[in-house]
Amino acid sequence: MDVIKVPTKIVHPVYEAEFRYTPAPGVKEINGFEDAEIEERLTGNIMEVGEPESWNLKELCKRNEIKLPVEIEMLCDEYNFWLIQSAFAFMPAHDNQFKWGGEE
Repeated sequence: MDVIKVPTKIVHPVYEAEFRYTPAPGVKEINGFEDAEIEERLTGNIMEVGEPESWNLKELCKRNEIKLPVEIEMLCDEYNFWLIQSAFAFMPAHDNQFKWGGEE
């Protein structure tokens, strides 16, 4: 049986970037924060993306004796389906913190 492990750290990131703020034209503040303060708060916050791994879904299921749903099985004659995994890391700057994207 194939074991798909979730990465616990990114050893060789394929992409790394510091957060930046690009204000919308004509907008001078958001939620009471001025553009300069937003830019300052983002300084030092880093995002990394790990190298993706991929598995052909049809082959993966066949090796592990898993039956695909009929709708997907029929589409496999015409299309390739892939399971793709990539790690993302968000590293906040000193005295910063991240909230999940869906939080309000």
